Amino acid sequence: DILPLNLDEYINQIINNFKPLTQEKEIEITFTNNWSNQPFYFDKDTFDKILYNLLSNAIKYSKEGGKIDVRLNSNHLKLLEVEIEDYGIGIPKDQQKFILKQYYRARNVINSQRPGTGLGLMMVKKLVEKTDGEISFTSEENKGTTFKIKLRNFNRQFEQQKASVQKTVEDLEPSSEIYEELEEFSDSKILIVEDNNELREQLVKTVGTYFQVFEATNGKEGLEVASQIFPDIILTDLIMPELDGLQMAKQLKEDINLNHIPVFMLTVLQNSKQKIESLESGISEYLEKPINIKILLAKMINTLKWQKKLRQKYIHESDTENASLFRNKNDQEFLQKLEDNIIENINNNNFSVHDLSGNMGMSRTSLYMKLKNLVDLSPQDFIIHTRLKHAKELLIKGGISIKEIAYSCGFSNPKYFSTSFKKFYGQSPSKFLDSLN
Repeated sequence: DILPLNLDEYINQIINNFKPLTQEKEIEITFTNNWSNQPFYFDKDTFDKILYNLLSNAIKYSKEGGKIDVRLNSNHLKLLEVEIEDYGIGIPKDQQKFILKQYYRARNVINSQRPGTGLGLMMVKKLVEKTDGEISFTSEENKGTTFKIKLRNFNRQFEQQKASVQKTVEDLEPSSEIYEELEEFSDSKILIVEDNNELREQLVKTVGTYFQVFEATNGKEGLEVASQIFPDIILTDLIMPELDGLQMAKQLKEDINLNHIPVFMLTVLQNSKQKIESLESGISEYLEKPINIKILLAKMINTLKWQKKLRQKYIHESDTENASLFRNKNDQEFLQKLEDNIIENINNNNFSVHDLSGNMGMSRTSLYMKLKNLVDLSPQDFIIHTRLKHAKELLIKGGISIKEIAYSCGFSNPKYFSTSFKKFYGQSPSKFLDSLN
């Protein structure tokens, strides 16, 4: 995404991030900004990679107690010229033709114990050229090296990007059929995790028309909000500060309290490897930017309908071994583990929600929220339902009285057993036995 960058703050922050390395070698970095006070419009992720690679290269080839100059110059606000000059070992003349080639590494590098292949410089060249920029350098052995890059100011493209986001939202009006389904799920909680303020605000405004919406500006904040509200769906950007969308999805997948939540990735996936990595991280859906809101809403409805279907089928079919019922393996294994835990304690009529949540390593609140989301049962009802499911199996097997079954399944009162059985299965245990005959 193209973003407006305050170059003063942005460059100083990057220089500050290198402090551990510069302090170790006692290197001073000076920064001169001859760009105007206007923002520079560029893809931040690309700019990060360019500057981090050039600066780390300059530090690596600098002598201890040395100096590095970072200079910004403007060409009528159309081009940004960045110069990074070090006063280090320089590059021998016979090697300069290889400097931007793959696998180049100076033979006279000072800290040869530090790993390095020169791949960073080749990546910088590719990134600069990909954005219609230029890269050049001058170097003299034992005197130092200066890299100069020229980057386009994408201010016009930023305006187009804004317009496309706006257009996406304006194109939103759903059909009457979708609108009816949206009304059905209006209580659903949607968490939007996006660091681009404008896009996040547009999504919050639009999605918030139909659902309860919560927001976060990065993956770390997203995890915190998710653990508080237990959303039905999370919409997330891929590239974000502190914790990106993929890392957040991985942490969600590993968290028993939250790994049932579907995650939609809002991005442009680059290749099949990235898709595989995303699938392994638990991503449910992908949507390309700029977001087509009609498609987004349709996918959200499909996911919410699937959740509703699971809740209904689970109560009526009660088959945790039927994998087609579940959105993912985690949900199936979680419910099976809960059932196994209850069955192990089936004779104990004092087995409580406190016992169950403790055995699962969850708080009672987390267990409640997760079960309501998955099967629309409270933990107490889930315990009763599992006892009844076991009782139903015993009734089918035969040879035991209804009263004995009630006691063996943890019901201290046969009458309460009959009432509960009728509530879940629509008929009393005796009527159920009659239907078998």
